[in-house]
Amino acid sequence: MRYSKVYFFSILIFLVLIVIFSQKRNSRKEILKININFNGESPKFIDYETVNKLLIQRKDTTYFLKEDMVDLKEVEDLLKSNPMIASAEVFRTPQGFLNIKLDERKPIIRIINNGEDFYIDDFGYKVPLSKKYSAQVPIFYGQVDKILMDLVDFTKKIKNDPL
Repeated sequence: MRYSKVYFFSILIFLVLIVIFSQKRNSRKEILKININFNGESPKFIDYETVNKLLIQRKDTTYFLKEDMVDLKEVEDLLKSNPMIASAEVFRTPQGFLNIKLDERKPIIRIINNGEDFYIDDFGYKVPLSKKYSAQVPIFYGQVDKILMDLVDFTKKIKNDPL
């Protein structure tokens, strides 16, 4: 009975020491590299340098910071706040890589209204014009706020029509 208690407490102390050791070791890990991947085809409106600038502007996502300091949800929200990014997924690997998977918005209409130019994607969101790429989409002139979703549906039907 007495030896079983000593055995139990020695195992308990050993496990606590292992947890403390692993915690200290993992807290010293640094982000070695940031991988940026675009889902689907190659990016047209936003590029790797733009995403990198967005990340570098944040103090907690610069290169070689400790992993436990990077708030992945905050980085994901920062990327989603860009009007040209439809969705973002941010995750870390045990090897120290910060992986970012992005989906770019795909415009289907260009609206020109009193000198204000912008695209509309297939979900009805406004996408600003890009200096890097000009999409070949139908152009509509005038105020479209009231009929925006009808216009999006109409454009989708035209795009899907085999004729």
